Order: sequence, then C-alpha cells, then structure tokens
Amino acid sequence: MLRAHDLLKLSAPLLATGLFAACSQAPAASVDAEAAPATSAAPSAPSSKGALEFERIEHDFGQVSDLEELETTFAFTNTGDSEAHIQGVKASCGCTTPSLEKDRFAPGEGDSLAVHWKPKGHGVQTQTVTVRSAELAGGFAQLTIRGEVVPFVRATPAQVQFENVRMHEPHRASTTLTCLDPKWSIEQVKSSSGSFEAALVEERPGGEKVVEVMLLDSARWGPNFGRISVTAVGRLDPQDPNSETVRKVQDISVHAFVYAEVVADKSIVSIGKIAPGAPIRGELVLSRPSGEPFEVLQAVVEGSQPPGIEIEIEPLLQAGKHSKRLVLKGETGSYQGYIKGHVVFTTDIPGEETRRIQIAGNVSSS
Repeated sequence: MLRAHDLLKLSAPLLATGLFAACSQAPAASVDAEAAPATSAAPSAPSSKGALEFERIEHDFGQVSDLEELETTFAFTNTGDSEAHIQGVKASCGCTTPSLEKDRFAPGEGDSLAVHWKPKGHGVQTQTVTVRSAELAGGFAQLTIRGEVVPFVRATPAQVQFENVRMHEPHRASTTLTCLDPKWSIEQVKSSSGSFEAALVEERPGGEKVVEVMLLDSARWGPNFGRISVTAVGRLDPQDPNSETVRKVQDISVHAFVYAEVVADKSIVSIGKIAPGAPIRGELVLSRPSGEPFEVLQAVVEGSQPPGIEIEIEPLLQAGKHSKRLVLKGETGSYQGYIKGHVVFTTDIPGEETRRIQIAGNVSSS
C-alpha cells in the first residue's frame, strides 16, 4: 500500500528547482538529516558537573504530506561527571509534541528526545523545541524540525473576508479548492457559525471546485467569525485506481465586519503588549456612511481588566464627514495579565442599538 509520503514523489522535482532554499533563505539539506552534526554541540573536556550534549539539533523532513504524522529523535549524552537534570521541554506549536521518558541522567548516560509532528498548512514549515537545563551551554538548547508541506487539499484564498458590509443585505464570496487527486469529490460542506452558510457551486475541468460563502441576515453588528469545513474524498495515489481512498477535512476561516448606520474603524480595539506601570491607550473612530453628524450619548468600558479604563469622546471631521473618536485611557499599576473588556456605546441615531467592540491587549514584563 502506498504511503502518503510516497505520493509526494510525484512532485519531487520541486525540490530540485530550489523552492525550498528560496523560502528558507538557506540551501536544502543534501545529506541525510539523521546524520547531520550539531553545529553548537562541540565536544568539551570533562567537567566537575553534568554537561548535556546533543548529537544534532536540526532535522529536515524534506517534502511531506499533511496526511502524515512524522517523528524524529534527538540523541544526547551527559558528558559530565555528575547528574544532569532537564527542567523543561516546550514546543513552539501545538502541532509538535516532544516526549522524554525521564529527566535525570547519570554521568555517561544518554537518551533520545522524540519529537512528533503533525504537519499543517502549506509550504515550508519550521518548528522548534526548547530544552532547558542548567547542564546545557547557556541554559537551553533549541532543536529545530522543518519540512515543505504539500497539502492534499488546498483552498485559495484560505480565508474568506467580508470587510465593512451592511447589515441585512446579501453578501457572497467564494474560495477555490484543488486536490492532489484531480478526480476528487466533496462529501460535505459545513458551517460552524450561524452567521454564514456555504455550498459547492461549481466544478471546473482539472479538479477545481468553487465553494461559495454567504453572509446571513442573522449576522450581528460588528465582527463575525466562523469556519467552513469541507470534507474532501480522493485517492492517495491518483495514478492507481486501486489506491486507498482518504478523507481530509479542509477548514476555511471566515470573517465579516457588519455595520448599520454606524461604522467602526476596527473590529477590535488592540492595546498591544505593554509593560507593567505603562499607561493604557487606545482609540476607536465611529462614523456614518452618509457623513451626517451624530452624537455619542454614552460610551463606557464594561468588564474592564485591569479596572478603571475610561473613555473620552472627541469630535472629528474626516474628509468632510462628521465622526467621533473614542479615546481609551487607563493605568496598569502593578497589574500583569491580559487586558480585557468591551467598549459599549450608544448614539442618537434613530433605531441604532447599543453596540459593543472588544478590547484586547497584554501587560507583561517579559
């Protein structure tokens, strides 16, 4: 039975064109990555304490399929003359899982750290695993895995966006899907949100399929987020009629910012990352599509974290249109953590409901 990795041999010439090197700004590995030496793990003289040394710190999987789950190991040895202790192992992404059976190693003892990777997305992907130990040079070692992911199914665009669209009006957008098997089919198209629907609307020669996404009347004012899941069915090896049939769910994120008689210039008031003791500053500009003047009757922050974030309302004239700027001000003091809350405002526009915009940020000393 053909494995997912074997399917990629059909497009192996891509590597020979230098695509991998162009994306990573470095030439593709030309030797077996399992035998590639570590560049920062040169032998050292025996010490009076533990000293952990990895045989290598990088692994290149080459071209891989997103149907595969991959694993490699990084061998290491305690070359010191006392016990070595690994305090922590952390991956840079949830798609990467490191595993180590124990964390203390006697002098001369060695082991291997296994790294399991479930590729996602497309193109060159690089993930890291950070190992922390007082017995490592500098207190840590960074292990790197990489590969060029060739997806079984690909959507273009991968995200569908409706920017500043009016409520209760029909809005449609589409994405085109392709598959490594040109004779593939779509088994199901499903929306995770009540604000969107999606359906297969066109099948083109060569295997392209068009999925249309519709913004529904139920979409609320402000940001709307959703996910369209397309279940694809195809053969693992398109050239073999007896090849294994596989199913792959391709997720497409959807975002819409919906307005009525009031338009906000952003879907989230982002404070960003600030240091403890720094002031909190943010702003939100409101306007009417018609440019007519209006008043903001009230604007407050609900669920303020840290407490005490207040709003000042300022008149604004932009390109001859009357607008209002809501300026957020607050103090962090000794607080550390996420900045949260919602800007809640009411205008004098007839029939316009009270609207809410999320606040996001982070107070951290690191």
